Amino acid sequence: MDKIFSLAKDGLTGKRPFEDAMKYDAASGAFAIADGVGLWEGIEYQGRYPKKSGSARIAMVFCDAFINHHKRNPNSNLLAAFRAGNAAAARVNVGRSKYDVFRKHNGLFAATAAMAIVKGHQLEWAHVCDAGVAVITKSGKLKWLKDECRNSFPTPQDIRRYELSMWTLFFRTIVRNAITPDGKANGYGVVTGEPEVERYIERGTHQLLPGESVVLFSDGFAPYMKSPSFQKLIARAKSQKEFQAGAEKFIQEKTDFAGRTLIGLPALRFS
Repeated sequence: MDKIFSLAKDGLTGKRPFEDAMKYDAASGAFAIADGVGLWEGIEYQGRYPKKSGSARIAMVFCDAFINHHKRNPNSNLLAAFRAGNAAAARVNVGRSKYDVFRKHNGLFAATAAMAIVKGHQLEWAHVCDAGVAVITKSGKLKWLKDECRNSFPTPQDIRRYELSMWTLFFRTIVRNAITPDGKANGYGVVTGEPEVERYIERGTHQLLPGESVVLFSDGFAPYMKSPSFQKLIARAKSQKEFQAGAEKFIQEKTDFAGRTLIGLPALRFS
């Protein structure tokens, strides 16, 4: 493993707490980022968004538990570490309700997540919902990227368009980690502590080639990850300082790119 770069950028301008988390352990090759799913928009609009966000707590404990599990069990696979993280989320959500249709603000706190375990040149990766994983080639081109919610109807983006409507209240709780009577995933998956989220995990393996970079990112970084200029920055930066300066400059210049909270873990480079 060559260098590890990281960047956490709060794009929310103080409207609500920073709800992303990341943690890694280079020695064991375990990496995780998580993005807390915001609470009802109405709380924010009414000026009552909690200073200590439960979703931020989910993101943090998930990353901690994922990394700590793999450190203690270096021969275990990614799914085992994910289950440890999800179990930690379940403990945070004890006493809360899956269904918050009547807007009592007692619904489950949640987070999207992206994870990687690297052993030698073997990458095991996974993501839940719109937190993503990507591989950049040595020349600075996108080899592949995974950041789509699986089996989701409607998507969280669709849900957000309706904001305060009953459509939001219904789907954001009922369809989250939903499983049909015949056992199929039929909604969108997020980390809440519910075991059903495993139906929504997209995961796989990849044999890393010399010079390739692995990137984990939350949805705020998604537009940047698809930019050739940003891909080249990831591949060519020689230090954390150089990467951070370039990324900050890029973010300021690309104001047309949407993004709320920005956080990433570029890049796990191999020589």
